[in-house]
Amino acid sequence: MLKLLCVALVVAVDIFIFLGKEDCYLVEARRDSRWDAVVADHDQLIAFTEAVFHQIITDVGVTPLTHSQATHDYHSRLEQYECRDKHVHLVDYQRPTASN
Repeated sequence: MLKLLCVALVVAVDIFIFLGKEDCYLVEARRDSRWDAVVADHDQLIAFTEAVFHQIITDVGVTPLTHSQATHDYHSRLEQYECRDKHVHLVDYQRPTASN
């Protein structure tokens, strides 16, 4: 089972962290009002979580990262702490637009 954490970073990049027993999955969420709406709306957040979870279990758009890469790219103390003993992956989630 994965649990979802959301962290807003000062470096103008937001990330969602999905944690499993042995793996840590990062999803980039560029800072904009559309992502704020996803986090604020329960139904959108559930749909987002299910879509990312589906990508993770089907291994679609999932790329391994080293701890050094993740630290360099996201500068997140929370990510460093939560993912310290896990395999780190980046999930290339393409958020649907209103026209999709």
